[in-house]
Amino acid sequence: YPEDIAAKAVGYVKSFGYVDDEAFAYDYVTSHADDKSIRRITQDLINKGISGEVIDKAFAKASDSEEGVDEETQIRALLAKRNFDPADADLNMINKTYKFLLGKGYSSEMIRRVLSVSAFETE
Repeated sequence: YPEDIAAKAVGYVKSFGYVDDEAFAYDYVTSHADDKSIRRITQDLINKGISGEVIDKAFAKASDSEEGVDEETQIRALLAKRNFDPADADLNMINKTYKFLLGKGYSSEMIRRVLSVSAFETE
């Protein structure tokens, strides 16, 4: 398409707020706050072409409105769904669960905090 026609089309959709990275990022963060880790949401937004600065603003805005991501609650829900109790689990099951949570994008620190298992403490 000619450049002037493309510019008009972009201007038209911008006038309706269809091209608003900040609004998109905020909506994405809040809609996935219950089921995705911060790391996973960030990676998804980066893959969609959203800048790091815009992503940070979206997380800050979501935290201010109490719609932010609560990774500890998410991990606890995943553990409950899997009927996992760290107190009753053997080391093999703990390691499998740890790797599962890492794969979901949760940080080692957060996983350790939730699991509270001495096997993960570094000496």
